[in-house]
Amino acid sequence: MKPIDLANDETLAFILEHIPAPHARILDVGCGDGLIASRLLARGHELVAIDESADMVQQARARGIDARVAAWPLFEDDPFEFILFARSLHHLHPLSEAVEQAHRLLAPAGRVIVEDFAWSEIDPLTAEWFYGVVRLLDSCGVTTPHADSFAAELAQSGGEFLFWEQSHDHELNTVTQMWSALRNRFQPLSESQLPYLYRYICPVLAENDAGVAIASQVLEMEKRMAQLGAIKQIGRRFVGVKMVQRA
Repeated sequence: MKPIDLANDETLAFILEHIPAPHARILDVGCGDGLIASRLLARGHELVAIDESADMVQQARARGIDARVAAWPLFEDDPFEFILFARSLHHLHPLSEAVEQAHRLLAPAGRVIVEDFAWSEIDPLTAEWFYGVVRLLDSCGVTTPHADSFAAELAQSGGEFLFWEQSHDHELNTVTQMWSALRNRFQPLSESQLPYLYRYICPVLAENDAGVAIASQVLEMEKRMAQLGAIKQIGRRFVGVKMVQRA
């Protein structure tokens, strides 16, 4: 098991919680290397996965996924019972068209399942806490030197809050924008906040049990600090059911 598997396990558990039907037809938008899709496929679901990266699609196909190089919202297919956006909706433009296409491609009573993050809502206290965690891990020598990741850049940044504002693409859709667009077309079934910062350290930890243990501990620390009201949880989840237009 690798540290990133911890984050993927959290995502998969969330998705499975909201897919009650066996052998469901599912579309994974922005599938990446197809790991989540492959685990859903192994549970007997019918999967179609799309990504704009030909390299990612090739990796997904190697997992046995019906993966296709395609851009959203231009993709067309038969109706799906579930459409997943696992940390992909914030990239999609125009946002209204992206959400409208999800509504159109869902079968009646179909569900959209979204996991994303509220990067614009992080505050100085939360940023400072996580900077301290990253610096501690870095000084203990348990992170990968020169890793190409946000955590590695943060460790070298000096911890200034301005770094957070400059390090994220301001063309990304915000949670406020995404949730507003989703509520316009879907009846919310579930909306929640959750830890997300621990995901940033997964790429810089060793891919072994020790790395997993560190990632797990940071996740628990993040949960406890959020419960105390000391830091903000920037992870976001939304599940909505397709609203049928009345004549």
